[in-house]
Amino acid sequence: GRRDAAPPSTRFVQLASAEPVQGAAATSRLRSFVASNGTVDSHNTTFRASGWVLERFNRNPVVPLFHNYRDFPVGKGRAYVAGDELRLDVEFAPADDPVSGPHAEQALLWVDRGVLGVSVGFDFRTAEYEYNKERETGDEIADWFFPPLDFVRQELHEVSIVTIPSNPDALPVGRDALR
Repeated sequence: GRRDAAPPSTRFVQLASAEPVQGAAATSRLRSFVASNGTVDSHNTTFRASGWVLERFNRNPVVPLFHNYRDFPVGKGRAYVAGDELRLDVEFAPADDPVSGPHAEQALLWVDRGVLGVSVGFDFRTAEYEYNKERETGDEIADWFFPPLDFVRQELHEVSIVTIPSNPDALPVGRDALR
């Protein structure tokens, strides 16, 4: 094979990047996301923004890729509540980081192209919720697998960069400007 070709793990980071979300400087690796809001997600659940407990996350603000806890994170974050939304600012790992860099660079490229979002990770066992009978589907199996729960208090453990967020609004802030 050719010896001058880029290794498979870094081959795609050589693509030209789109403009960063919200007009950030081209060299900025900081992006903002809506991490959660009151929208019903793919699991038939909602999260009350005022119910997020953020101290644990903000002490160890890891942002993994695809909820993969065995690899190093692709960035670090800062979570905060803004109105009825949980927001997340992510600083992606430097491109030259020998471990996280290639994955962070690829994730940042796709975030800037408007195709990646985020997903929250929390401890269901300690969460407080209310059962929302109005969102029952009438399908006993579906309601068992995806019970209509409205979370009112939950501790944030991590927020991951993902291809398909459960919450359809868990996207980069300013994403609509990319369309």
